[in-house]
Amino acid sequence: MTSYQEPCVDEATVDREARKLIRCVKRNRLIEAKSIVESMNRKDRKRVTCKKIDGNAALFVACAFGVVPFVNYLLDKCDADVEQRGSFPWYLKEDEGDMVTPLW
Repeated sequence: MTSYQEPCVDEATVDREARKLIRCVKRNRLIEAKSIVESMNRKDRKRVTCKKIDGNAALFVACAFGVVPFVNYLLDKCDADVEQRGSFPWYLKEDEGDMVTPLW
């Protein structure tokens, strides 16, 4: 059983690490992405993974780019929210595209 863990990183760090994570997804750099989040507790991993950058979180971008190993990693190890909506087409900002789930 996993115990509740208090967040350890501040919002600025979450934002910065989420931007790095999405860059890794777009460049298909899974090992680099793991190094970003694996030192965090599970709650912070989820916060970074679910942080929307330009309207989309990492899972949405991974699905849009068709990077299956990233999708699996984000779901299995980072508790990515499969129901979190993002902007479609993925390259549009949140207020410009249709809001859909990553696996839409």
